[in-house]
Amino acid sequence: MRPDLAMLWCLRVSVPLSLLFGASFPVLGADSSVPNHARGLATSHVDANQQPARTSDEGHRYNISTSLWTTHFNPQPEHNNTQRFFGLERYGDNFVTVPLQERFIALDKSQPLLGLAHFSNSYAQSTWYAYAGFSRTLWQQGELQAGLKVTAGFIHGYRNEFQYKIPFNSYGTSPAAVPSLTLRYRQFNGEAILFGISGLMLNIGYSF
Repeated sequence: MRPDLAMLWCLRVSVPLSLLFGASFPVLGADSSVPNHARGLATSHVDANQQPARTSDEGHRYNISTSLWTTHFNPQPEHNNTQRFFGLERYGDNFVTVPLQERFIALDKSQPLLGLAHFSNSYAQSTWYAYAGFSRTLWQQGELQAGLKVTAGFIHGYRNEFQYKIPFNSYGTSPAAVPSLTLRYRQFNGEAILFGISGLMLNIGYSF
């Protein structure tokens, strides 16, 4: 076989193999490598199958919120409907929610969060709620989004004669879980928070 034909045949064989296996194969009679244009094809083929690594800083934002209105489903004379709620949330990967996301694939489409809130409870006592949770968009039309948020953490502040108005509060701090419906438009958001079977609170917030 003529040398130039032999080189051409080797090129025809080596290029498809490099595309298949992502490696360069030597060509006899040349500079022992696939030509640059063929090597570029192989590299682009491999890179197309690689996904960018997820970073913990992806999607980080903060949200501040306050209460607008509260109602109790079974109102009592001692009930307080002025919560003076103030909350701060940080959205993005965190040390609490990452293990859950790694274990439960369904949480991949939800946005994790950490939060701390202070409010006046149903009996006008200063109360803190520290929590973690997930928020998920269920419907979206343009920049308008509606979704569901579920948080869980610890609540502290129910004391004296009202200590046992919430369960598991023997030591003054009780576990709690709070579901809510969310509505967001650009940086503004609203939230309907269900606190157990006791009542409903409406909040407004701003994200930055």
